Formats: sequence, structure tokens, C-alpha cells
Amino acid sequence: MTRTGADVHELGEGTPPVIGEVERIAAHTDPVVRNLRITHCYHLLSQALAARTGGAANWCTFAVWASKQVGQTIRREDLARTVTRLLKSSPEVTAGIGLLVRGLRRGVPREVLDRAHGVVREAVVATARLDDVSAAAARGNLKVFEEVAREFARFLAEFPGGAASGADERRIREFCAPVSRRRGSATSGRPSPATTGR
Repeated sequence: MTRTGADVHELGEGTPPVIGEVERIAAHTDPVVRNLRITHCYHLLSQALAARTGGAANWCTFAVWASKQVGQTIRREDLARTVTRLLKSSPEVTAGIGLLVRGLRRGVPREVLDRAHGVVREAVVATARLDDVSAAAARGNLKVFEEVAREFARFLAEFPGGAASGADERRIREFCAPVSRRRGSATSGRPSPATTGR
């Protein structure tokens, strides 16, 4: 997808994203471009967090992978890959399709085959409701990004040099307390162990 190459690299390499950049990415209307930007932003957040925490993998490291996977669904690449895998797994089906394709190529003009391919693809997409799946994946990707990336960007802005002292540890606990309270009430309707001291 060459049209998105410039979009992905809009964020500066090596500079952790700030809250405003997270909000701009979340506001992007094209779900494909937005997903690419989200994935790239997670990458930058992961690098910045790793640099401040000793180089270990962190939540954003795994978010890069997850967002890339969701991007395949958003771009509707899953079905093509699944159909190809299923067709290749059956020698009988592969041989039958090969015979059919060779026969069609000999007797049907190329433009007719191209139109037929488009019609079949549209029917498969409609049947599989890929548009709905793609839209749902894009909404989920965006929701998680809006909530989580914003907090990581806020953390990196609040603690630009990392956490080295006891005072920093106290500040980190204070920083995390509201997030823990929101998480606890959102997941169960009850306070989380982090907020009750258990």
C-alpha cells in the first residue's frame, strides 16, 4: 500500500508520541491508514518505554503485533489467505480448480474472466460479511488505542527521564492510581485490588 507510506512516517522516529499525536491518529477517518498509524505509534511507544525500563518488552510491544494482525482484518486480507490455505490443503480441490481455470482461460476472453472474478469476490465478501468484520475490527483497534496509547504517552511525558528514585516510585504510584480505579470499575463494577490495597 504505497498510498499510506508517508502517513505512517508522519511521527518522528525515536521521538515518543505525545497525547496530541495520539488524538490526531485516533481522529483519522480512513480505517486502513489509521490502523497503520496506530501500529507505528505503538512501535514508538514500545521503543520509548523499553529505553526507560531497561529494554524489556512491554504492553506496547505486544500491541504492535496485535494491531498488525487486526490490520489484516481491516484490509480484508484474512479471507483470501484462508481460502488459499484451504484450497492448497486439498490436492483434489487444487487439481479440479486448476483444470477448470485452464479450460476457462482457453475458451473465455480475459476481460470476461476479470469481471467474473470481481462478481464472485463481491458475492463472497457479501456472504462472509467482511465489511462488517472489518468495521468491527477497526472500531476495536481504535477503542483500545484511544484508551491505552493516551496513557502511555501521558506517562512518557510525565516521566521523561525514567524512574530512578524513591520519589519517582511514589509519583508513579500516584500516576497509576486513577488508571487502576478506572480499570477496576470498568471490568467488574467493583474497585480493583490496586485501589483497595489488596
